[in-house]
Amino acid sequence: MRNARGDSWQISVDLPAALLVALYVRDAAALQHEGELALPPLEPAVPRVDVDPQQRATASQEWADWWQRLMSADSLTMTEGSMEERREMLSRDPRPATGALARLVERLFADAHAWSTERRLEHANGVNGARWSEGDAVRDFSRRKLIGHRPVRPFRLRITELPVSGSTGWRRSEQHVVVGTRFRGERIAYQKWLNEILCEIA
Repeated sequence: MRNARGDSWQISVDLPAALLVALYVRDAAALQHEGELALPPLEPAVPRVDVDPQQRATASQEWADWWQRLMSADSLTMTEGSMEERREMLSRDPRPATGALARLVERLFADAHAWSTERRLEHANGVNGARWSEGDAVRDFSRRKLIGHRPVRPFRLRITELPVSGSTGWRRSEQHVVVGTRFRGERIAYQKWLNEILCEIA
């Protein structure tokens, strides 16, 4: 979404299919993860599958690298050149090429793809997400800035939505945030969190 009166700000919101497939595999196979990778479980939950413990341990390590690669492609800033690079990166087959994780993804890919397609349709139809747009929040923010005699500075912000449980949201960079679907639907809390970011970048 863009400012109707110009290009002073731009926000994009997406639910990337490659990330949903990766999270489906993580939850279905009960892969272990830590730190930023320790996202809450998917919502709705996905069915578990039996996995050999050794394959699970190896795939968990490989999954961490795979997730970071997918997130790096999703995090590219929204300049014209990098947007083309991002499209090119995400247009490739996101599945890992070799190893225990590759075999696991191949086994689960059809179910993961079907599950991710359902979530993306819900996202497009606003079934579980916000009943308002981030543009509304920016316009409210802009009006308050004008009262203070300072217009909103030009900015770009990419919002990656993930269907995970809990009120989850964090910044990956100045121009990129990640939010849970449930959190994005909690208008008051989410708008307060988003306003804090707007205060820094706008």
